[in-house]
Amino acid sequence: MTFHGVVIGSPISHSLSPLIHTSAYNFLGFDGTFVKEEVREDQLIEFIKDFLFKSDKYQGVALTAPLKEKLIEISSSLDIDVSENALIIGSANTLINRDNELNAFSTDYYALLRILEKANLGKKLALFGAGGTSRAILGALDTLVDNKIVRSDLQIDIYNRTSKRAVALAENFSNLDCEAISLNLDDANNSKEIMETLATTSSIINTLPPESYFTSGKPSELSKLLHSILESSKLKDLNYFFDVIYAPYHSIWLQTLPGKIQKNNGLDLLLEQALDQIRIFTQMEFSLDELREPLRKILHSAN
Repeated sequence: MTFHGVVIGSPISHSLSPLIHTSAYNFLGFDGTFVKEEVREDQLIEFIKDFLFKSDKYQGVALTAPLKEKLIEISSSLDIDVSENALIIGSANTLINRDNELNAFSTDYYALLRILEKANLGKKLALFGAGGTSRAILGALDTLVDNKIVRSDLQIDIYNRTSKRAVALAENFSNLDCEAISLNLDDANNSKEIMETLATTSSIINTLPPESYFTSGKPSELSKLLHSILESSKLKDLNYFFDVIYAPYHSIWLQTLPGKIQKNNGLDLLLEQALDQIRIFTQMEFSLDELREPLRKILHSAN
C-alpha cells in the first residue's frame, strides 16, 4: 500500500519537506508520496480527528511551529501517545497513525543531539530566543551534559525581548547553568550590557525568526548590534555559530563570520530531523550518512 505523508503549518508554501521526503523515498525505493497542506492552529484539532478516522488520506504528518507545540497541549484530549523526549522539550513535529492509534515524536530532539555533539561550544553559549526551538536545544544540551559529551560547566545566556519567558525557560532546565538576559535594544545601557556579555562568548545559537532581522525593510536594532559585534574583533573566543533559519540558508549573520568559525544553518537542522522522520514513516533501516549527502546536495541546489 502506498504511504501518504504531509507537512502542515501556516504559512507552509515555503516548506522544503516535500522535496526532502519524496527525494528520500525515491532513493530508498519506497512507495510513498509527501505533500504540504495549509493548517492553522485553530484548525489542528479538526485536522487530527480527520487524520485518525480517514487514515486512507495520510498515514504520517510532519508539523511546523507553532503546531508542534500546540500538539503537546491537545495530546491528552485526543488520546495521543507522546514520546518522553517530546514531552521534555514541549513539542512534537511527527505524528503517525498505526492501526488507528496516534503516536507523536520529536525528531528535532535527535537532530539537535547529532548537531550539538559535534559543535565546539566552548565555555559560554549565547542563545537568542526563548521559544520552542530554544527549548528543544536546551533539552538536547541537557542530555549531552548528562552523558558527559558537553561540559557540565557550560554557561548559557538566554537572550529574549521578554525576560520573563527566558527566565521560565531557564527554570525548566535547572540542571543547566542558564541566565536570562533582556533584549531591550531601545535602552542604550542594555545594548552596552549585551555587547559586554557577548564579548566573552564562545558560541552563539540564533533561533529568532527572520522578521527580527528587519523592521519596515531596514535592518533591525538587533541586526545592527550583532553585525557590529560580528564584524569587529571583539568576539575573540567565538568558535561556533548556529542560525536555525534556513531561508536564506546563509543568513546575514552567517555571511558576516570568518571562515575559521564552525557553523551550522537551518538546512542542517531541517535535514537531520527529516532523516528520523523518514525512518519513522518508512519503517526502513538505512544509514543516515548514506542518505544525508545526496539529500544535502538536492537541498542546496534548491536554494
